[in-house]
Amino acid sequence: MYKMRIIEDYQKDGRVVLIKNDFEAVKKTKPEVKAVDLEKTEKKAEEIIQKAKEEARNIERLANEKAKSIIEDANSQSELIKEEAYNIGFEEGKRLGILEGKKEYQELCEKAKEVIGELLEEKYKTLESMEGEIVKLSMAIAQKIIQTELKTNKMALVSVIASALKNAANCEKVMIKVSGEDYEDVIGSKDVLRKQLINVKSFDIVKDEILSSYDCVIETESGTINASVANQVMKLNEVLQESLA
Repeated sequence: MYKMRIIEDYQKDGRVVLIKNDFEAVKKTKPEVKAVDLEKTEKKAEEIIQKAKEEARNIERLANEKAKSIIEDANSQSELIKEEAYNIGFEEGKRLGILEGKKEYQELCEKAKEVIGELLEEKYKTLESMEGEIVKLSMAIAQKIIQTELKTNKMALVSVIASALKNAANCEKVMIKVSGEDYEDVIGSKDVLRKQLINVKSFDIVKDEILSSYDCVIETESGTINASVANQVMKLNEVLQESLA
């Protein structure tokens, strides 16, 4: 029930939310370079995480209220059981003795406690399963937004590469490998990307037919950097898992 309510809320608002990721827009680029608005997407990521946590808290609060109501009903019922057991015990006590009535009452009370325990256990299981659904829903939304951004904004991949180049800022030899589909967009921003490298002496951008669209591998004398969008999505998932832990 609660899972469906979360999904309906997203559909009702007509909004799509992006999870916090590692993308950073290219800073100080030429005016024509349209970088991804990471500040905006970062705020959206925080909003969905907070919304997810708030929903989880609401679920827990409702479950606690339900459990409290069940316990109160059980207590009221136990009083009725006590009275009934007493009456039964009194009548039966004339024949079988009062102890038989007390035994029946105790058994009924134990049964009530057992039922309450089962309900509380079910509540905790529900909350745990909801966390998994929140992660799946958030990741689905994030992937949809990323794919839409990459299709509509040709400079989105350039922004991802520029962010990854910060890890190679002090390298002297840098080679960026991209797919044939992305080559023209990336090579057109070669000067912008080169500015991310302080000590670079050799800088190249080449096609790699093995790579798929939105894949990117950066090779330096210090090692290889995987700047592929798929790799960034995996990192997003890790961030989300930690946020909901």
